[in-house]
Amino acid sequence: MTRTNNPSEERIMSETAITDVERRGARGAPDSGTTASESSERTLRAYEIHDSVAERRLRIYRINRVTYFIFGLLEGLIAIRFLLKLFGANPNAPFTALMYGVTEPFIAFFRNIFPASNSGVGVLEPEAVMAFIIYALLGWAIGQVVLLVFDREP
Repeated sequence: MTRTNNPSEERIMSETAITDVERRGARGAPDSGTTASESSERTLRAYEIHDSVAERRLRIYRINRVTYFIFGLLEGLIAIRFLLKLFGANPNAPFTALMYGVTEPFIAFFRNIFPASNSGVGVLEPEAVMAFIIYALLGWAIGQVVLLVFDREP
């Protein structure tokens, strides 16, 4: 940035100046044959493009956060179910019945893949472990697909 003797000009120049990196991103190498208005228009267009890219990435980030939250919540519920079964919780207790009822539709798909093994009071439920792993991978895969499909340069 050029320095001037006038403090108000320096203030205006510092407020409107952009860095060399931003300038290169806006229009490649600096042009010497452009007018100030053309340069300003290019800079404004570069900032508009940057804003739209930032908005798109923010939407992608939010979609991924919601996806990870939903699958994380589901995995947490399955983990609680696994521990309740493992420690032999009373299925007639309200909390235990609620957890079994909420997670049953998500575990049912994996039922009878492995035999259940009783260890005295508790039950090792391998379908819960399998569901936990599969839903974790599914949540991650959905997040990656969202990134691949929607996070492309314009």
